Amino acid sequence: MGAIDAFSLVLRANDDMDQGKALPCCHRDKDHLCCKDVTKSAQYGLRATLHETLCQGGGFTSIGKPMTEKQEFKMKKFFAVSALALAASAAVPAMAQDANVPFDGPYVAAMAGWDKVRIDTPIGGGSDDGILFGGVVGFDKNIKGVVLGVEGEYADSNVKESADNVFVVGDRASLKTGRDLYAGVRLGGELVPGFLVYAKGGYTNAKVTASYDDGAVIVSGSDKLDGYRLGAGVETNVSGFLARVEYRYSDYGHYEGTGIQPDRHQVAAMLGYRF
Repeated sequence: MGAIDAFSLVLRANDDMDQGKALPCCHRDKDHLCCKDVTKSAQYGLRATLHETLCQGGGFTSIGKPMTEKQEFKMKKFFAVSALALAASAAVPAMAQDANVPFDGPYVAAMAGWDKVRIDTPIGGGSDDGILFGGVVGFDKNIKGVVLGVEGEYADSNVKESADNVFVVGDRASLKTGRDLYAGVRLGGELVPGFLVYAKGGYTNAKVTASYDDGAVIVSGSDKLDGYRLGAGVETNVSGFLARVEYRYSDYGHYEGTGIQPDRHQVAAMLGYRF
């Protein structure tokens, strides 16, 4: 019996008792208990284990015999408890089904990969690469196969890049990467069963330490670069763990009107757990 049917039975029974009508008794039909007279066109099957309680000890009377106030109270109480129990049992499978939706819910993951930083200047440029590491937290919602998510990331790397002849011949500008914060969204779909293909984009803020040496003056300091990030990747589940590989590109624009334009290319692998 579904939860809605159980509540309907309770309402009908209570309404009949409130109007002074007698309630029918139940009979065993194979391994079920049936109350045929609750409605003219429907039968409500209850488990056979409820037979003794309902027909002998739960307050039912034979047709035509009015119930006492004590019997009426016991009947209403029993129906209320039974309906709540049936409603709860009907809700459990639905909750379990939601929990089994792929690529849905909050997650955390550790990240490692490859990081390449490039610096372009008005008269040249250069690049260097290194190791990327960090962590990710996020939340996805799977809506009929379309996955929409938000995520935040903390990352760092050991990349340091330098460029010569930036402003004058013989000078040298160096840039060392620090922590990189990212917040963005992603959109994807399960194009192949068990594999999510997605695109992502958002805001990134990278901390850098820069120095400049023209042979006469050496200047150094740290600053934060604002930019945007775009990327794409594939995610799957490996032995209960989230596994993801993605490529992303970050652009930090022109640094304070100097003509220096840093950007970075990254390939990251992530391993995490979805709650």
